[in-house]
Amino acid sequence: MNEPNEDYDAIMANLFGILEDVGFSRDDFSAIESQYISDFVQDPDTLSVILRRIGKDGSITFTVNGMSPETAEDDFCYYFCKNDRVALTRENYKKQVTIGGVNGTPTQSLQSLLRGPFPSQIMNSPWPEGVKRETFQHYHKFFH
Repeated sequence: MNEPNEDYDAIMANLFGILEDVGFSRDDFSAIESQYISDFVQDPDTLSVILRRIGKDGSITFTVNGMSPETAEDDFCYYFCKNDRVALTRENYKKQVTIGGVNGTPTQSLQSLLRGPFPSQIMNSPWPEGVKRETFQHYHKFFH
C-alpha cells in the first residue's frame, strides 16, 4: 500500500463524518474495520465498502468488494462505492464516489429510490427516447 496522499485525512474525515450523520460512531469501528475504509480511499482495487447494522442487537458487519448479506426489515446498510480503480483525491472524489443507504429490505429501499430522484433524472437524461420509454414501462410494472 502506498503512503497516504495529501488528501487522505480530509477524505477520511468526510467519510467518517457521513457515517456519524447516519448514526454510526467512530467507537463502533475496530482498527481493522477502520482499515477497510482507509483501503477504500487509498487502494485502487478496493471498490466498495458496505456497512450493515443488524437491527435488534446493533452489531455491525463489513463487506469489502462484495455483495452485502440479505438485510432484514430492521437492518440498515450504508455503502461507499467507487466508479473506477483509483486512489481517491480531492479532485476525483465527487466523480468517483457513490454513497447511499438501504433502510429495511432491499425491495423497500429500491422502491423509495425509484419514487425519489430517479424518474426525473431518467426523463431529463440524454438517453434515446426508446430507452427512456422501455425503462418507464418496466418501472410502472414494478410499482403496479
